[in-house]
Amino acid sequence: MDKKENYIKLCAALLLYLAAVRSNAHVQARAGYAAAFLHGGAVTAKEAEQICEAEAKQEDPAAFCFFGEQSDTAFFCQETGNEAVADQIRITGNAELLMPGSNPLSFQKNGCYLDAETAYTLFGTDDVAGQLVRSGDQSWQVLGTFDSLQKEMLCVAEEKTPLDRILLLSSDGRRGADELEQLLLRDGLGGDVVDFTVPTALVQDLLLIVPLLLFACAAKWLMRGMSSAGFRLTVTAAFVLAGIWYLTQNLHIPTDLIPTRWSDFSFWSTTWMQQKQNFLLILKSAAGEASLDMLWYAMCAVLENTLAVCLLGTIKFGDPDVKNC
Repeated sequence: MDKKENYIKLCAALLLYLAAVRSNAHVQARAGYAAAFLHGGAVTAKEAEQICEAEAKQEDPAAFCFFGEQSDTAFFCQETGNEAVADQIRITGNAELLMPGSNPLSFQKNGCYLDAETAYTLFGTDDVAGQLVRSGDQSWQVLGTFDSLQKEMLCVAEEKTPLDRILLLSSDGRRGADELEQLLLRDGLGGDVVDFTVPTALVQDLLLIVPLLLFACAAKWLMRGMSSAGFRLTVTAAFVLAGIWYLTQNLHIPTDLIPTRWSDFSFWSTTWMQQKQNFLLILKSAAGEASLDMLWYAMCAVLENTLAVCLLGTIKFGDPDVKNC
């Protein structure tokens, strides 16, 4: 194979792999998130605030928030007379988890954030900071806007507001669901806990293929120049052990993908249905849009990594003494 063509393919494969790593970074940013959908009755915002204060005293507290959603809430602007309908997201706790940049809500309880489309409908301008938005006999000062596919308004929940959902961000991307379940147990709550462990781990593990292929090709290229069979066998064994060590250090298999009984032939179909249910639950919540972004980047990472593997598979590493790649 022509040396120049091999170099072009190798460079293209490495560029695709770097693109996959970049896409994977967006995927792993959601790895530590877990959500709980409470059943048996929601907690009030006052109770949620008490739980937040108690959890903050834990040795290594996780960032989390309680929130509830009220669909199709009518909002209006008294100055312009314009009206708009949006989902009202009422929150207690770390608002940054639902919408980055919303930390000012912690200091201004009567503040709110609007999606850009709803804000423009109400006020007829993009400069809406400081404006007042009303719903019934309540009013909020607009602190800012955010881009969203959905029409939403984010505000701090009042004391008696029922909140039936929790969003948690773990410092350890593999323990989000565990930490959320422990939180529920400590506070006597029950609910369905869902997380992103399986898809984020699978995307991360797929990125191990390209380094292993490059490792194997380099080993093959080096060993072709060795005349001694014994020395070649020793080097082969060393490369194999190094490859196994690399896998054991970086491969992550979620416990959800390990069957408790090898005779459980329905395990994979049940696991697939559970993961699908997880995403459907999350997509129906205020965290759904971020989940869609994660799925997009996951597909990009898989595609880019697959193309890189295919390109590497077409490169022939010849004898190092011969003038080719």
